[in-house]
Amino acid sequence: MSKGVLLGIFLGAFTPLFSQATSPTGTATAGTAPPPTLAPISARRLVPENTFTRVYCVVPFVGSGTAADPKRPMFAPPPATPTAPLDRAGIIAFQYQTSDDGNSALVEFVAVSQSGLAPILTSTNPNVIAFLRGNYTRQQIETVFQKYKKNFSFSNFMPVRAQ
Repeated sequence: MSKGVLLGIFLGAFTPLFSQATSPTGTATAGTAPPPTLAPISARRLVPENTFTRVYCVVPFVGSGTAADPKRPMFAPPPATPTAPLDRAGIIAFQYQTSDDGNSALVEFVAVSQSGLAPILTSTNPNVIAFLRGNYTRQQIETVFQKYKKNFSFSNFMPVRAQ
């Protein structure tokens, strides 16, 4: 780094201390705004695949297969329409693969908060197996999924990006 860049970073970090709007103790003086907070020099962005709450499941298929009721994994919301937009309080994204027997889906559901996944996590249906991300290792989930799809691997099941 050049000396000018280092000097700029050094002076920028101490600017609130030398500001005329603050007293020597760093508190705002009468009639002035409080000092600005410092932002990190290199703020890191969170990778989209690590945002939101995610659950991996084995669920049965539901739906009749018509346009009004498409065949989809249980708990998956129907496609959004102009008259019925996506509800951000529930599941906001999902992806799935069909099991080898065609009766179950291996699904990743994404919600803004864990409360959006409550119907899945509290399901009493014996055909529903759910793994909350962070509570189980990737290998544990893969082992269970491979009972339903022989060649299942997370390398072919990339995390869904939710917006």
